[in-house]
Amino acid sequence: MVVRSKTTVCFTLDPEGYFRESSGKRLFAAGVNYWPASSGLRMWERWDEREIATDLDLVRQLGFNTVRFFLRWQDFEPQPGVYAQHQFDRLDWLLGEFSRRGLLAQPSLFVGWMSGGIFWPDWKEHKNLFSDPFLTERAEAFAIQAARVIARHRTCVLAVDLGNEMACLPDAKASTYEEIATWCRRISNAVKDEFPGALVVSGCDMGQVTNDSAWAFDNQPGTDFYSIHAYPVANWASVPIGGLDDPLSRRLFPFYCAYARAYGPTLFQEFGTILTLGDEVQRDYLAEALPAVAAAGVNGMLWWCLHDIHSLEHPYLLGEMEQNLGLVDAEGRVKPPLADAVRQLAAWAADPDTLPRPSEPDLALYVPDAIHSQAPYYLRHPNPQSLLGRRYLLAWHLACEAGLSPRIVRSASLPEPGSMPLVFAGSSLLPAEREHLLDWVRAGGQLVVHGLSGRNWGTAHSAFFGARCVNYTLNVPRVVTYAGATWTFPAPTDDNSYVIEPVTAHVLARDQNGHPVVLCQTHGEGQITYSLVSPEEAAAHDRARSLAAGDRWRAWFYALSPASIG
Repeated sequence: MVVRSKTTVCFTLDPEGYFRESSGKRLFAAGVNYWPASSGLRMWERWDEREIATDLDLVRQLGFNTVRFFLRWQDFEPQPGVYAQHQFDRLDWLLGEFSRRGLLAQPSLFVGWMSGGIFWPDWKEHKNLFSDPFLTERAEAFAIQAARVIARHRTCVLAVDLGNEMACLPDAKASTYEEIATWCRRISNAVKDEFPGALVVSGCDMGQVTNDSAWAFDNQPGTDFYSIHAYPVANWASVPIGGLDDPLSRRLFPFYCAYARAYGPTLFQEFGTILTLGDEVQRDYLAEALPAVAAAGVNGMLWWCLHDIHSLEHPYLLGEMEQNLGLVDAEGRVKPPLADAVRQLAAWAADPDTLPRPSEPDLALYVPDAIHSQAPYYLRHPNPQSLLGRRYLLAWHLACEAGLSPRIVRSASLPEPGSMPLVFAGSSLLPAEREHLLDWVRAGGQLVVHGLSGRNWGTAHSAFFGARCVNYTLNVPRVVTYAGATWTFPAPTDDNSYVIEPVTAHVLARDQNGHPVVLCQTHGEGQITYSLVSPEEAAAHDRARSLAAGDRWRAWFYALSPASIG
C-alpha cells in the first residue's frame, strides 16, 4: 500500500460551496448511503468482501461517484483502549476498493444513532458521550486511529463524517451548546491532525431546522460544510403535510437545503421517499423535488440507501420499514419509480455544469441570528428553532404558492435595499439585529415582519415599529378583514395577546375589537409593514383541518408583501 504525502489536498470547497478536485474540476457528489443487504448494521461483524465488492461495482454501474458508509465504535474498540486491528485492516481494504473503482468515500465515525436504534460499546455504560471527560478522550483517540487509516486513501476520501444524526441521541439532548461545540471541535481537530486537509462534516438531519438542538448550524466548530437528512414523512415535519402529492411536501427538500445553505456549503447527505414501492406519485415527487434541491446550491445528494436490508435483527425487527428503503431490489435492479432519479443524479455527477441554477429571487426570508451561550433563558431562546423551522417552512411554501421566488438570507447576506422585500417570520428581533435592519430600511429596504412577540415592546422597539404597547387582551382568535377577505387567526398558545397604539405608524387593518393588527412604518427611504399575528402559524393551524384551508393564506402572504402594497 502506497502512503501518500500528508500535504496532499485532494478535495476542497470552492467559493460557491461545491467540491473541487485537486485538478480544479468541480465535483457533484451523487450516490448512496451503504449497509450490505445481508447484514445491515452488522457489516463489520459479518464481514463479506465479495458482497461488498459486488455492491461497489453496482454503485459504479449506476453512474454514481460517492458512497457514505459507517463505522461502529464497538466493532473497532471492544474494550477501552483495546483496538480490533482486523477491523482497521478491513477498513483499509474497503477504502482500497473505492480507489480501484474510482469511487469517493465518506466514512462516518460514530454511529450511536442509526435507523431508530442506538448502538454503543458496552463499556460506554450510561455516561454522556459529549460531557464525560473519559468518553471524550476515548472518542478522540478512536478518531485518531480511524483517521490514520483513512488518510492513507486520501485520493478517494471526499470527506470524513463525525457521526450519524447525533442530535437524535439522548446524550445530545442532555448536553449544553458548549459541550457539543467542544466535542465537535476536538474530534474534528483529531481527524485533521492525522489527515491534514481533510474535509469534515457532521451528519445531521432536518432537526437542525425543526428542533431546538445543540447541534445547531452555527455550533459545529471544526467542520467544513453542513449536511441535511430529510424525508417527506408527515409526522417528521414541523407542520401538517399531506402525501407526496402535497405541494408543501414537494417543497420540503429544497426548503431544508436552502435553509442550511444560508449558513454555508451543504451536502444533501441522506434522503429518500420512504415509500420505495410506490410508482407514479413517487416518480413525480422526485422529478419536482430534486431539481429544486440542486437549484438550492447543494454540493451533492446521497440516497438512503443502496439496498433493502434482509436482516430481521435490531433495529429492523421492530422497524421493518427500515428494511425497504433501498434504491435497488434483491437482484440489484433499480426500483422502477426511482429510475428517473438515478439517471438524473448520474447525469449531474457526470457533468456538474448541467446542474439547475436558482431562479432570480424576488423575496428574501430573513433568518435571525441565534444565541447559544449560557445566558439567561430569555436571552438564549428569543427565537426557538422549533418556532423558526415551522414558520419559515410555511413562509417558503406560501411565497411559492403566491407565485414568488424566495431565498433565505441572514444578517450578513441581506439583499440590496429596494431590490426585493425582506420577510422576518420569527417572533423577536435582538437589539443589534434591529439596528442593522433599521439601517437597511432607511436605505430603501422594504421589511415585512410577521407575528411579533409582546415581550419586546420597549422604547427602542416602539420607535422601530412606530407604535407602543398599551394593554393586554384575552388570548382569543382574532378576526381581521384585509386584502378583500376575512381571516381568522388562532389564539396564541405561547405568548400574550396585546394591544398597540400607533404613534407614527399607519394602520392597515384592525381586528373584530377595533385593535390595530397590521401597520406600516416609514424610516428614511424605506418602510416596515408588520402584523402582530402570524399568517404562518394560522396556515399551520388551518392545514391540520384541510390542506386547502391552510394554503388559502398565500393570498394574505402576497397582500402583505411591499410589492403588492406599493
